[in-house]
Amino acid sequence: MKDILANPYLSLLIRLFIGFLFIAAAVDKIAQPAEFAKNVANYHIPPYSLTNIVALTLPWLEFVVGLLLLLGVRVKAASILTSGMLIMFIILIASAMIRGFNISCGCFSQSGAAAAEVSTVGWKKIFEDIGLLLCSLYLTYFPQSALSLELPTPLQTSENT
Repeated sequence: MKDILANPYLSLLIRLFIGFLFIAAAVDKIAQPAEFAKNVANYHIPPYSLTNIVALTLPWLEFVVGLLLLLGVRVKAASILTSGMLIMFIILIASAMIRGFNISCGCFSQSGAAAAEVSTVGWKKIFEDIGLLLCSLYLTYFPQSALSLELPTPLQTSENT
C-alpha cells in the first residue's frame, strides 16, 4: 500500500490538480479585487478595516502556492500552506452556514444565477474542501513527485548514501 501512496506519478497528478485549481481561483480574485472584497465582507469575520487587505493578499498567496505546486518547488511547504488555507475555508463556510448566511463562498468569480447557486456556502462546498484538504495532506506526507524541481535536502542525500 505504501508503494502505491509513494508513487511519484500519483503525487504529480495531485500536485498539478491542486496547483491549477488554486491558480484558477486566484486569477479571478486578482482581476476583480473589489468583487472579492465584497465576498470577504459577507462572512462578517475580519474587521471592516482589514477586509481590503485580506482581499488583496489572499489571492496572491493562492497564486504563488499554486505556482509552486505546478513547478514542483517546495512541494511540502506549499502543501502545508494549502492545507492551512483549506482548513480556514472549511471553518469559514461552516461558520457562515451556522449563522444562516446564504452567501457566495467567494471561491471563483460568478456570472449568472447558475454560477452563484453552484458556489453558495453549504455542505457541498465543505465536502469539496475536505477532499482537497485530503489531497493536500497527501502531498505533505508524500511530496516527492515526477517532474519536480525539488532539490533533495542534505538529510535526504545522507540517508541515500
